[in-house]
Formats: sequence, structure tokens, C-alpha cells
Amino acid sequence: ASKTSRNGARAAETGSPRRYTRPGVSEEEIAEIRTCFEMMDTRDGTRAARGHVDPNDLMEAMNSLGIEWDRAQLYQTLAEVDHDNSGTIGLEEFINLTTALVTEKDLDRGGTPSPFDALFKNFDNADDGLIDLAKLRL
Repeated sequence: ASKTSRNGARAAETGSPRRYTRPGVSEEEIAEIRTCFEMMDTRDGTRAARGHVDPNDLMEAMNSLGIEWDRAQLYQTLAEVDHDNSGTIGLEEFINLTTALVTEKDLDRGGTPSPFDALFKNFDNADDGLIDLAKLRL
């Protein structure tokens, strides 16, 4: 048997996490996105997991990553990804949002740096092409 979460995602009663896939996104990248979501959901362990991120948490996370959204942009984005109209973003919706933020155009820009490159470099202190998850904490 399975249970349906607030955002409509189904998970086995055994407690094993649902497996998400997206074209062009590795299982490791999905796991990293899940970890970021869980950090936002629990405010880095300071509250119980709710299974969703509210608009204020999302705004805080984006601002901490250097993405400056105003309220109109936040609620426009929320309306685009909140498929169950809950007013919050569940894990599946968050995966859709984060994987949509990096488009093919961003990946194939012919060597021209994008704002994402500068943002990534801010968190890649070791200059090794990796970001330590601790740097992304809210």
C-alpha cells in the first residue's frame, strides 16, 4: 500500500523515499536537490519535517543563493510549479523548479559566462567545481 503526501506524491508505507527521475539529471543530482529541500523544510533541523516549503522559506533560500526575487516573482514562480494549489512547494514540485532553472541554453552558451556561473563560483570556495552543502544552509 502507499500513502499520498500533501503534494500528491506517493511513497511506499515502508518509509523508503520515492525515487524521482528527470531527463538529463543524475540520481546524485536528484539526491542533492532532495537534501536541499529537506534542509529548507526542517530549517536545517530546527523544526520537524512538514513535507513542503512555504513561500517565505523559498524566498529565503533563493536570496541566500544570490537570486534576488521580489514578491511578484516569487508568487509567479509558485503559481507555475504548485500543481496541487496548496500554496506551498512539495519535494516533486521543488525538483521540477530546480531542474527547470538550468535550461539547455544555460548549459550550451558557447563559453559565455552566465549569472549562474558567478553565483556558483561564490559557493565553490575550493574552486573544484563542487559546492559543499554546508555552504547552502539557510
